[in-house]
Amino acid sequence: MGAFNTAYGGTGSVTGPTISSCSLAGTTLSLAFDTGLLKGDTVVLQPVYPVTPAIKPMRYWNFGGSLMWAQNNASLFCTEPQCILNATSGRCAVPVLEICPTWAGGDGVTALPAGTFNSAWTMLNYKLSASGTGVDIDLSPLNGTAPTALKYAYDMLFCCDATDPTLYVTHGCIEECPIMSSSRLPANPFIAKIVGNACECLPPQVCT
Repeated sequence: MGAFNTAYGGTGSVTGPTISSCSLAGTTLSLAFDTGLLKGDTVVLQPVYPVTPAIKPMRYWNFGGSLMWAQNNASLFCTEPQCILNATSGRCAVPVLEICPTWAGGDGVTALPAGTFNSAWTMLNYKLSASGTGVDIDLSPLNGTAPTALKYAYDMLFCCDATDPTLYVTHGCIEECPIMSSSRLPANPFIAKIVGNACECLPPQVCT
């Protein structure tokens, strides 16, 4: 599809829904996808399958769920925390402490115990927006706290319904992703801070 619409005369979209912006109002976070990239497609929501931990040794991977998460502690945001090295050995100091580099969304200074960064995420549900080119996210599970970051399918997550015996036989996992385009392309993963009630994406992502 990408080749046809890029080099062989097609005029359709070459990518699925891609974050454009988000705005916060009360307990709803409205997420808009880039209509220019959709090229006339609409957003399609599919069933959300139960969250199923992957079979070992893939212990950090999960299948299913809405794949939409909000964080409510800005100090814990980090796309890639890094351990503080021991000046002598060059290895992680003991006890292991981590910092978040500025390129990863942190200040590059604050040290926290390993595993603290990138926590405080809550999975959320959403519905199709009235425009058909976005989703309205229900923030009520945050219990009145303000969201400080938002991510979708960002990390080792899979759309799959792990209970489906026909998975990988009649269809691939990507076809079961919860947010798709009407051209059957999956929404692109993203992560963004929420600043001033709007999304602020980390480069190379772009959103407003």
